[in-house]
Order: sequence, then C-alpha cells, then structure tokens
Amino acid sequence: MTDLSAIKVAMGVLHLPASLRRVRGEPLPEDLETVLRIAANDAAAERQAAELTERPPDVVRQAAVFYIEQVLFSPDSDNYRVLGATQDASSQILRRNMALLMTWLHPDKNLLGYRAILAARVSTAWDTLRNPDRRAAYDAA
Repeated sequence: MTDLSAIKVAMGVLHLPASLRRVRGEPLPEDLETVLRIAANDAAAERQAAELTERPPDVVRQAAVFYIEQVLFSPDSDNYRVLGATQDASSQILRRNMALLMTWLHPDKNLLGYRAILAARVSTAWDTLRNPDRRAAYDAA
C-alpha cells in the first residue's frame, strides 16, 4: 500500500464532517480498496495504514467505516458507488468490493441492526451489476 489518498480522505471526513457534501460529489479515490479492507477487518491493511498515517488503528478503522457509511451509502449513490467503484470497473473489481463490504456487514460480525439495510443495498447493487445484460440496461438508464 503506497497510495493513501482514500484513507486520508476518510480521515479528513471523520475529523471535518462538514466536508461530506463536497466529498460526496467528488470521484472516488483510486485506492478505495484499502478503506474497504480496513472495514472488513484486514488487520494488515489497518496496521499499515495506521503506521503510514501515524494514527491509532482504531481511528483508522473508525475513519474507514465513517467514509463508507457516509459517502458510499449516501442516499443519492448509484449502484457503482455503493460498491465503491466507477462505471468502468471490471466485474472482478465489483465482485471484490462486494465481498469486502459483505464481510464488514455480515450479521455475525456486527451487532448494529441498521447495517442490514446497508447489506441489502450492496446485494441489490451487486445483483444488478453482476449480470452483463442487467448492467448494460442499468448503464443505459
């Protein structure tokens, strides 16, 4: 992990929530996978981000989760953004991001009931975008 733009953006949003409106309108950082891995309890990604940002691991995790909840799951997010990807993302990237999000949202791993709603959004987005014909129809709409 050399590019920390996504975790830096996440840290910025955590510490300055007023920036959410601006960040929600910006393109997603290219290294968003790092943020998804941290939320999905990837200890190595969390530790490396903590070392490189000189922040405690719990702050890194809190920033990652806050970013995902507030930016990816913004009410106006399309299916690509919900999956942490852009429209030109490959099916492999969409699948990877869906798996990381579902790992984080899995009911056995979190006790917060509202995350079931987020898991449903991920499932709906993945169901739409995993099939080439549905994806093409979604893109056309």
